[in-house]
Amino acid sequence: MISECLTALSANDYPNMEIIVVDQSTDSATADAVERTLRSDSRIRYIGTNTIGLSRARNIGVQESRGEIIAFTDDDCTPDRGWVKAIVDEFSDNPNVSAVYGRCLPSGDFRPKDRLVGVKIDSKQQIFCGKSNPWRLGHGNNMAFRRCLFDVVGYFDEALGPGGLLWNADDADFTYRVLCAGFKALYSPKPVIYHKQFRRGEARSRLEKEYGMGAGAMSCKYLRCGDAYMLFLLGDRFGKGGLTHIIYGILTAQPAHIRIGWYRISSTVVGLYAARRVPLDTSRRMFIVPSAGV
Repeated sequence: MISECLTALSANDYPNMEIIVVDQSTDSATADAVERTLRSDSRIRYIGTNTIGLSRARNIGVQESRGEIIAFTDDDCTPDRGWVKAIVDEFSDNPNVSAVYGRCLPSGDFRPKDRLVGVKIDSKQQIFCGKSNPWRLGHGNNMAFRRCLFDVVGYFDEALGPGGLLWNADDADFTYRVLCAGFKALYSPKPVIYHKQFRRGEARSRLEKEYGMGAGAMSCKYLRCGDAYMLFLLGDRFGKGGLTHIIYGILTAQPAHIRIGWYRISSTVVGLYAARRVPLDTSRRMFIVPSAGV
């Protein structure tokens, strides 16, 4: 999928842009795909690494980048041709905002009743600051930050996220630290990406579980740091996110809703339990994990 993503990024004609691909693959397929695209777009930089984990890859991208605004998307996403300009415009129009999250629309072969993954379809702009539910802003496949923010907040927690020790919630965790540090974050419907909906059946269920385990692990981290706001977020997840689905599924005889509710509750508990003994730097609010590879 990286070829389609890079083709879409190359279609963005913003004049001063670099495109960084951090590749953690164990074969040459991604490198070959990037090489084919590199021939037509010199703005693309390929970084091969034997590291593991999305958070580690993002941190490498931040450290290697040169711009004052750093934007992220994923290889299963297709950015709109005006994506980069829309992000830059939002930062220019909102000088007090340090983070911008964009709209994520579904793409691919999906059925109307499918449960969509990693989408954000809200059409209303909203500014967040202070302790808030980080999942309300958006997703890691469409987010951007001023470079100076990383000097205060730090980098992505490498224990969290796909490929990490604690599965997921890397983007939500970083967003929460941004908000708690007093930075203003903007959700805008203008920067648009399209997220491929390619997971079905057991793959979709496994992803739901990983989301829940990551959310539980993140919540455990902040509870260990003495942040009581996590109790509110856990209550919301267990209640609205879990129990409501179970009750609705029972009343309407829809087993799918019962499964969703159960996954959200049980997997969150698993994440809470798993993160309880992972070494933690409470002053930085970051798990302590050895970096694998370079």
